[in-house]
Amino acid sequence: MGTTITELFLHPFRLRPLGVTSVTTCTQWTLGYSTKNLIQNYTVTEDNTEPEIVGVWQVYPQVSYITPWDSVRIRANITDSGSGVENVTLFYGFNEPIDEVTQQSFSKISMNFVGGDMYNCSYDGVIPPQENDTIVWYYIEASDFAANKRVSNGRSYTIRYGDSSYLCISIKISEIDTKNLTAMLTVNFYARLPSRDEPEFFRVEASNIERDPEPFEIKQVPFKRFFYEGSVTWNVQLFGNPNCFPYDHYNLNLTFQIGWSAIDKLDIRIGNFSDYKLNYVWKLEPLNNRTDYASKDPKLFADLQIVRKPIDRLPVILPIFGVFFLLGATLLVGVADHFKNRLTVYLAPFVFIVGFLYTLESWAPTRFGFAIAELLVISLILGTVVFVVFSFISASLSTSSYPVLFNVCFDSVAMVFVFIFLIFVFTVPNEGSLLFSIPLPDRGFIVFGIVYGLVMRLYFNLKPLKTEFALLRTNVAFRIRKFRKKRRTKRT
Repeated sequence: MGTTITELFLHPFRLRPLGVTSVTTCTQWTLGYSTKNLIQNYTVTEDNTEPEIVGVWQVYPQVSYITPWDSVRIRANITDSGSGVENVTLFYGFNEPIDEVTQQSFSKISMNFVGGDMYNCSYDGVIPPQENDTIVWYYIEASDFAANKRVSNGRSYTIRYGDSSYLCISIKISEIDTKNLTAMLTVNFYARLPSRDEPEFFRVEASNIERDPEPFEIKQVPFKRFFYEGSVTWNVQLFGNPNCFPYDHYNLNLTFQIGWSAIDKLDIRIGNFSDYKLNYVWKLEPLNNRTDYASKDPKLFADLQIVRKPIDRLPVILPIFGVFFLLGATLLVGVADHFKNRLTVYLAPFVFIVGFLYTLESWAPTRFGFAIAELLVISLILGTVVFVVFSFISASLSTSSYPVLFNVCFDSVAMVFVFIFLIFVFTVPNEGSLLFSIPLPDRGFIVFGIVYGLVMRLYFNLKPLKTEFALLRTNVAFRIRKFRKKRRTKRT
């Protein structure tokens, strides 16, 4: 019987005997009216080379830790230069390293062809979810069409799922503008939020209750499994009283509502200032940081106070304190002998504080009415005027029988007027009396600056004051007796 061309080429592979290296075949060809026998020799080479497992790796999940709900996909790259790869099997077991004994209990999964050809190909296999704290051992077995097999080295992974969750928010201030009462915040978020759902992002709503009660949403993007991070620049309105300059301070009442279920640990960290100039001028005082561990949408609250540092107050406060001390020092000078010297001292500070009041306009923040510094300067102006007026009165009485006593009394009255301005006349909105709106140490400096000159005057003139006071008391007693005697004479 005749043989076709196709049969001729397929026949040797179909009848390939293992172990035979040379085969002779005789095929009869019938061409027209003649018949010829064709003798063909070919060689069959035996395939005794094992497949090569080039690589084995974990396709999903691509992290070091695996949860109890994860199906782990394993991929293998295999090559075979002989008959070709026929099948690949994935073996897996638990907790004990691979050896001849533990292999008996391993489960096996046929891996699926995913790409390439029979000589260079990739196979995938999926190990089903396992219990937490389980060590899963696995290896690959590849075989070719000649029944050669190759086994890979054993590998393992651990099912380790820690369900603890946390969210940390850190805040830095990069800019403070007291002209429009705003601050630029840089808010950084870092969270570990394990979830079976593994969302592409989670949301945080932020608001500044005092000035910006409407929240805005911040999306946090995962940078690795279960870990999220994000950053936002937030321009917030400050809440405070700029009329307290240079003792001004401002509040931030920040709320962060997390779009998540209950979180084990919520943390908010108040950093510092990103600009060293801000760190020179201001300091941050966290007033109250608290958390609400609600079962749904927990919250973080941060109450902050931005306070002007004492070192930044010095250019404003020191000249004012200096003028208060200068006014108090004039009370050391007696009017009777040094009236012109007093007027010269009053004139110099008067010119200075008027110019200083004008300069404060460019230093002080935007405000309604006068700030503390401006009210102090105005008090100095009025106090200087009062001191000048009462110095004139004292000078006109310097020829009396009680020059020192009258001078001290009028200087005391002038000093009292300055305190009336500081305590009763000038007040700071929402703060009260001007003098009591100032911190206690600075308040003490002002009071001491006003009264120390008069105290020293009394100390250095104690002897003439005693003499004049005794003389005055004698004269008053004499006039009282004289008045009573005259009244008795009228009655009789």
